[in-house]
Amino acid sequence: MSKVKSRNKKYNSANSIRLKNEALLKNRVVVYFANDDVPEQDIILTNLQGKAITMTRNIATAISDYPYFWSVMLAVFCIEKGKKTCKLELVKFKHRYHQKDLVGYLNDHHKNIYNKNDKMNVKMTGMGWIASPHGTDISEHDAGVIFEELRAF
Repeated sequence: MSKVKSRNKKYNSANSIRLKNEALLKNRVVVYFANDDVPEQDIILTNLQGKAITMTRNIATAISDYPYFWSVMLAVFCIEKGKKTCKLELVKFKHRYHQKDLVGYLNDHHKNIYNKNDKMNVKMTGMGWIASPHGTDISEHDAGVIFEELRAF
């Protein structure tokens, strides 16, 4: 009996959707913040310069229904020595995760940052995060630009 040569699948629908979503979300980040001035806020989609982008159904589905290599910059907004400032911490994931799977871990991590700064007697005015679904690290400079553009602190 001769061996039948296995053939690679030329069309992989899951891979095709992943590539389409990555192209859709390229150079875009998801932002959330709440502070003393804006106690409740919707999740905002922006480019890396902080310009808001309309959240369409396709984008919302791409973010919520598919896993990514997330990179998240957690922020605590505070007033230190009379000057508004922002304490930042980057959390990078090594595996693909759905957005819903990160919520509990990031909330706990955010509480730890808050408690650490609370012990230092710094007046905190709010908290927020910037999440990159394409795994690109968000620099402190970019985070500052985005939060300032959105008037987060």
